[in-house]
Amino acid sequence: MSKLSVTREKHFSAHHMLLGAARMALQDATDKRPGYFYHQLIVITFSGLAIEAICNAFGEHYVPDWKDFESSSPTAKIRVICDHFAIDYSRNDEPWSTAVWLANTRNKIAHAKPEFVSENYIWSREEYDARQTEEPKSKLERQITLGKAKKAYESAYKIKELFSERIPVGDRHGLQNEGWSGSATLSKEG
Repeated sequence: MSKLSVTREKHFSAHHMLLGAARMALQDATDKRPGYFYHQLIVITFSGLAIEAICNAFGEHYVPDWKDFESSSPTAKIRVICDHFAIDYSRNDEPWSTAVWLANTRNKIAHAKPEFVSENYIWSREEYDARQTEEPKSKLERQITLGKAKKAYESAYKIKELFSERIPVGDRHGLQNEGWSGSATLSKEG
């Protein structure tokens, strides 16, 4: 029986996996599948994680001495890469304003603190009947909406595209898109 010599290669970058998880969760949230609030949370969290992974992937390849910036905040990493690629950055414009919001929200999720929530209303009987099962929401929970989830994913994806446009087409494999390759030849050993 002959043996094959097999080679398989892949340029792995976690941002593809994180954006994929965010995209799937966004579909579940949009379709209002059971637990859609949690799908919105996943989109927002993973989009925030993806932005930092995007920065790390592009920074590692293109920014000299990237190791000096590895422990920087995601917003600082974005600014370093924008400077390197001569991309206009304004924290008040999209996609950067959403990226800043995502970095802050990601930190609030990762370092969540307990919060006592108290609400007082004067409602009509009809309003009470319609809203009596609504639970009060914390500041963090109020940030988790379908609109913000969509904006989060779109921002992360747009940043990846903006950075990709600044690199040679031949370098985009593994950064702009993911894939792998392989080959097999008859082995001389067998």
